Amino acid sequence: MKKILYSTLSIAFLSSVLFLGSCKKTTSVNGLVQTEVEVATVNGVATTTNFTFTYDGQGRQILKQVSGSTVSSVSYNYGSSGQVVQTTTGTNAGTVTYTLNSQGLASSDGTNTYSFTNGYLTTEDDAAGNSLNSTVSNGNVTGTTVVEGGVTTIYAYQFSTTQDYRNFGLSFLGKRNTDLVSSESVTSTGTPTQYTITYTYDSQGRVLQQTLTPGGSTSYVYTYTYTSN
Repeated sequence: MKKILYSTLSIAFLSSVLFLGSCKKTTSVNGLVQTEVEVATVNGVATTTNFTFTYDGQGRQILKQVSGSTVSSVSYNYGSSGQVVQTTTGTNAGTVTYTLNSQGLASSDGTNTYSFTNGYLTTEDDAAGNSLNSTVSNGNVTGTTVVEGGVTTIYAYQFSTTQDYRNFGLSFLGKRNTDLVSSESVTSTGTPTQYTITYTYDSQGRVLQQTLTPGGSTSYVYTYTYTSN
C-alpha cells in the first residue's frame, strides 16, 4: 500500500499522520513549514535528511525537495477538474493522480481509496487487503491501525493541550491534529515501543524542535523553520 502519509518517520508515521493538512483553527500565527531537518540516530549512527517546502499563493504545497542519502522531489499540480497530480523524482519516481470529492478531499489515487470523517482521514484501503484505520477525538488522531502485507501495527497517541501550528499545505489529504502529541506507543509484535516526545518553541509558540526518544542510543530530532516570522 502506498501510504499518503508522506513525512519523515518510518518509525512513526507520527509526523506524517499528525500534520498533513491545513490549519484547523483560525489563527494569525503562520505555521507554513519552510524547512524540516531530520536527524535520525539509530544505534549511535546519525543520518540527516533535509526537507524544503514551497507553497502557492493559497498556502498549498506545490513542491517538497529532499536531500540526504538520496536526493528527490515531490511536486503537486492542482488542476481545475477535481484532481491533484503528484509527481515524484528520484527515489520512488512516478506520478499519482488524486481524485477529489465534493469537499476537496482525496477519494482515490487509482490504487488506494480514502474515507474521511469530519474532514479527518479515517480509512485508506487498497485491493491487496492493506488498510489504515484511524480514530479521532477532540480534533486529534488518537489511534491508527495499519495492516500491510498481513502485518498489523497499532499506533496510539497521547496529546498535550498545546496547539500544533505546523502546516504542510496538503489539505486535500485531510485535517491535521489540533494539539501536539506528547507520547506515542507502537505495537506490532511483542512489547510496545514507547516514544517520549519533547519540544522547544519560538516566540509565537511554533515548534522549533521536536525530539522522539524510544530509549537507548536511538533518537529522532526534527528542526523547523517557517515561511515568515
